[in-house]
Amino acid sequence: MAERCLLGLDAGNTVIKAVLFDLDGRQVGCHALDGPASPSAAGHVERDMEALWADVCAAIAGCVRDAGIAPRDIAAVGCAGHGNGLYLLDRAGAPLIGILSLDSRAAALAAELDAEIGARVHPLAL
Repeated sequence: MAERCLLGLDAGNTVIKAVLFDLDGRQVGCHALDGPASPSAAGHVERDMEALWADVCAAIAGCVRDAGIAPRDIAAVGCAGHGNGLYLLDRAGAPLIGILSLDSRAAALAAELDAEIGARVHPLAL
């Protein structure tokens, strides 16, 4: 049996990365590919959720191939993302659209809410 590995996955704003480490922390595989966002209108920065999932799958497959291991040798998976964003699902749980943190369409509303209730809400978010 091959040595067990740990998979790290990072779906960032611009790149999808998968990295495999052995249990001593040595990198044994890596694969990255562009994860493009599409501005649909001024201030909008969105990502197609099906394309995002396909990119994640391709990054993992490339990483596993690069490491020369079997998927069953992955003992655990850690995931990271680009930070703030909104990933919407429909009522059936199917993906609708991803709105990235670079999107600014709600900036005026956020500023208005901050002015009105920010002093009460900020301490609750710490």
